[in-house]
Amino acid sequence: TSIHSLMLTMDEFPKELKEKPKAFVGVVGLNLENANHKAVWDTLSRPQEYSAISFKILGPNYKFPPPKPKKQYYERYVPRGILKKGWVNKHLNEIPAVVAIFFELDLVNTSEWQEKKAACVEVIQKIRNALVNRDTRMALILLQRESSLPPGDDVVVSERAAALCNMANINSKAFYMLPCSDHLRQYIIRIEVALLELAQSYYANAAKVVKNHKDFLNETNHMVLYVRHPFKMAFHHEMKQDLSSALKLYQQAYGQVFRMRFSDANLHEIKTVAGIINYKICHLQFRNNVPRDAIIQYKKHMDAFKNLIGPADLAFEHWAWLSRQAELFGEIFEEAIQLGLEAAQTQHPGVYYDQAVQFSYSRKNHSIRLCSNATVLPSPNPLSEASNVDYYGQRPWRGNRHTMEISDQNLEKQGIMALQFMERSVNHSEIIISQLINSIAQYKKYNCPRTTRKLNVLMAQEFTVLKDYKKALTILMGVLWQYRSDKWWIILTDILQKAYQLALCTTSSTEYVGLGLELLNNDCLLSKDKKIKVLNDLKKVSMGLAPQECDTSNPLWEIAKVSPIITVDITDYMSCIQCKTRFHSSTVSADSTGTIDVYLWYDGPESLELSKMTINLNSSQFGVIVSSEPIILMPGQFYLRSVNYTPSPQDVGREIQVTSVSADIGTSITLRWMDGCSSYVSHDITVPKLIVMGLNKDDPCYKFQIVVPCSNVLISPRSSELDVSIIHCAPSLVGEWYPMTINIKNTEEDTICDVILDFNLSHHSERNLEQTTLLTARRPDESEMQPGRLHHINLGKMEPNEEKNIVFYMKATSEGLRNYLLRIFYDITVMSGTSSFVCHCNKEMYFDVQVVFPFHITDSKLSLMLDPIVLPAMSEPFILMCNVDCLSPWPLVLQDSKLQFGLGEYKLADGGTDSQLRGVSINNGEKAAECFCIVADPSNKSKQMTSDSPCFNVYWRRKDNKDVPLACTSVPILVPPASTSMIYVDADVPSNGWVRTPLHVKYCLYNRGARILDLKVTIEPNEMFMISGNRTFRLRILPESKQVITFNLYPLQAGQVPIPKLKLITITGDEDGNSHDLILESTLKRLLPSHIFILPQSKKVIPAGVVTVM
Repeated sequence: TSIHSLMLTMDEFPKELKEKPKAFVGVVGLNLENANHKAVWDTLSRPQEYSAISFKILGPNYKFPPPKPKKQYYERYVPRGILKKGWVNKHLNEIPAVVAIFFELDLVNTSEWQEKKAACVEVIQKIRNALVNRDTRMALILLQRESSLPPGDDVVVSERAAALCNMANINSKAFYMLPCSDHLRQYIIRIEVALLELAQSYYANAAKVVKNHKDFLNETNHMVLYVRHPFKMAFHHEMKQDLSSALKLYQQAYGQVFRMRFSDANLHEIKTVAGIINYKICHLQFRNNVPRDAIIQYKKHMDAFKNLIGPADLAFEHWAWLSRQAELFGEIFEEAIQLGLEAAQTQHPGVYYDQAVQFSYSRKNHSIRLCSNATVLPSPNPLSEASNVDYYGQRPWRGNRHTMEISDQNLEKQGIMALQFMERSVNHSEIIISQLINSIAQYKKYNCPRTTRKLNVLMAQEFTVLKDYKKALTILMGVLWQYRSDKWWIILTDILQKAYQLALCTTSSTEYVGLGLELLNNDCLLSKDKKIKVLNDLKKVSMGLAPQECDTSNPLWEIAKVSPIITVDITDYMSCIQCKTRFHSSTVSADSTGTIDVYLWYDGPESLELSKMTINLNSSQFGVIVSSEPIILMPGQFYLRSVNYTPSPQDVGREIQVTSVSADIGTSITLRWMDGCSSYVSHDITVPKLIVMGLNKDDPCYKFQIVVPCSNVLISPRSSELDVSIIHCAPSLVGEWYPMTINIKNTEEDTICDVILDFNLSHHSERNLEQTTLLTARRPDESEMQPGRLHHINLGKMEPNEEKNIVFYMKATSEGLRNYLLRIFYDITVMSGTSSFVCHCNKEMYFDVQVVFPFHITDSKLSLMLDPIVLPAMSEPFILMCNVDCLSPWPLVLQDSKLQFGLGEYKLADGGTDSQLRGVSINNGEKAAECFCIVADPSNKSKQMTSDSPCFNVYWRRKDNKDVPLACTSVPILVPPASTSMIYVDADVPSNGWVRTPLHVKYCLYNRGARILDLKVTIEPNEMFMISGNRTFRLRILPESKQVITFNLYPLQAGQVPIPKLKLITITGDEDGNSHDLILESTLKRLLPSHIFILPQSKKVIPAGVVTVM
């Protein structure tokens, strides 16, 4: 037998006790080669997380465990142990609570019923015989071929089912019919519920049977049964899924453990059983969602047994048991969290995994101390019967007996030696590593970084014990950066030494050099002698030799020496050599030379020589040598090296950075600081000031710490020497062609080539201005204009002092401030030392152009009598007066004006005339006006509702600028749709008259409506005139016709006198007569003159003068 198989289960917990107890149901009669049977089994055995039943197929040759004979008397019965090993597994997997018998018998099919009913009864009887003296329940499930169950009132099926139950002695409640149909799962779920009820009744009866034994027990001989029987009852209740009752019984069994007498002979068995019961209690408390009670139970359990070590020679067993208890509690705690329990940072599974680790360390220490002399396994082997032990925790050499005293001391001594010998073969480091992995995972999950680091260091130590040096080094390198950030030099020094030795063992030359330089740091708490030894080893490595403390016969170092260069990224190490880089300025012109300062600080124990130093930039000029001469670094000294560099033309506009600084030690080591600076050197200007507080300004450390690194510089274009001026006459006017002249003079010392000009609105302008601004570099032409920008205008080359003028034209369609950016690009050849290169230059200029409106145009609508009107009438001419107010600061010339009609109803009444504003010059603050006589055309009546209003267009230019095209300012005129009047009156009145001279007045009345107009015509007298003839009469006017009426007036007074008023009244029978009269009155008031000029009578005949009629 192998050593592993002989070992006792100190490190193992019975697997059957970890399983979730479920009601065990045996399945008989399913042949998995049959498709219907396999479908039934697949549904039964589907994975269910919360299922309470465990199904198992019982084959035709399955043998049930034989029942134990019942005890008639307990007086003479002496139990041999507390808990038997196979009892839990027997009830979980061997003895079913219910046997479910599946049989294909279609009760509807008469011929099949006659043939198979006897076979079905025979199968049931065979299983009943196998379960004799067992209380296992039996259930019969008939598989039906029909897709659905027969109706409940089917007399034939009911009679056959009753007959079959009677013949097989099966309770009708345990008889089921299962159709193999699409709804198989729903049917099986119903059957599972019924089977669970049968199983629960079985386990309830089993617990009752155990409980009935209590009356036969006595505490003198049967103390172990006071523990065993509550445990069995609790387990039966757990199988029944009655968790509260199971918890109470487990707690009762746990309490009975402490009523037993403890001795070195039985302590191991008692602790094993107590651990099992404690596991069950804590597990159920977590499942019942009372985690606080579970934690209290665990702590109570550990406190009770922590000091019960047992035999001193087997102390390692006690610490192994404690470790396993803590690990088991961590496992069930973690399982509860996966099911939804919330843990805290101070109370989570990692705490208990960590306890398991500490107990495992104690076990390891006791094992080393106690088992060092157990080098031979005693013969005969006392552990040979370990696999035949019937009870948990009993010793193999005691013959399955629970005893309080040791009967054979020699045999006991041999057994202890065998256990010590077995303990020596235990790999404690593997056990500790597995526990550490679990603990680290939990501490990471609950954000405990410092504890995680500590556990990682412990894991690295265990890998070192296992001689897996690479894993150990990887783990330590992963936590070192955190300890560096905290600067805990006591801890950091210890870890650095361990990592340094691991790098030596694994021949990891890169880590070996980096860690060695870090150990030389002045803050490292290593003695000076050890630092000098480390430095000497590094010097040997730099010459291509193996370290002094390394075994020269180590083939790994021989292989490592084949590599000629060891490149070490020293950036993340707190090395004894620290580096900073600083550009003299944040920007450097493309045609100038820049300077980089390299600062070094060294605080090693002795001098160290750097053979070469190089700066690498992210530029086409990749490497800049700082020093090709050796640099001797003395302890506690500060070094400054400056190097000049010339920017590359390809780097113009880029930010040049120091990618790395390289320094060579000897011929085999190259140190590299990425970004030109150590990671633990601050880039904040305030931090160095805090570091150097209290230091002497003459101290070299002060000089180094006060330097603020600056590892990047912007390469700016060469400064342009062009003389650029912009000539324009602001402000610009909306709509005009605004010229802007750009004067460029080459004031460079040499010819410039490839002169390119870009002209566009800058980003300072509003976004919407780009679409309302047109630019062109040619003669004004809207077809060639671009919105807001002109790109890549090639001006060729320019000789020194040569001038060029470029004229741009802008047309703005909205007011506002335009900010323009003018950029000129060109190439010029410049000298750098003895060499020349082409340098790209550019010149940028910003300038503003304010755009304002040239005019403010308003309009007014007047009647022919020059009275304001609001609503024009159809076919009645009226006057549209357009007023132009000049807002321009420059004199303007109005070349033309035009009233442009769209698709609306209006048109010019006189057919159109020349512009009244043509050639007019207007200055700021002056006004100009133009009148148009327009009329609403009835023929365009269908277009009255159109939104196309007339536009008043004014064509103009600046008075002093005749070379640019005319600008046009267009203003829409809002004219409401014309109203329709039912009557129109045209008056024929002389321009003047004379006193006492008859005056003839004629009125022409037009009916524009669709109905006949019956009017009452009246002329009202006044004191200025005498009227001859009828003053009142009736008049009828047909649709679309007219009537003419004439009156003779006799003037009585001279002057501007009112004409007798004509009054029209409609004669209608409807209610709208009054409204019609009001319309007629307003129409007459609008159309007829109200006054006439009467001249006095003279003896001489005076020719008629021109008199204005109002």
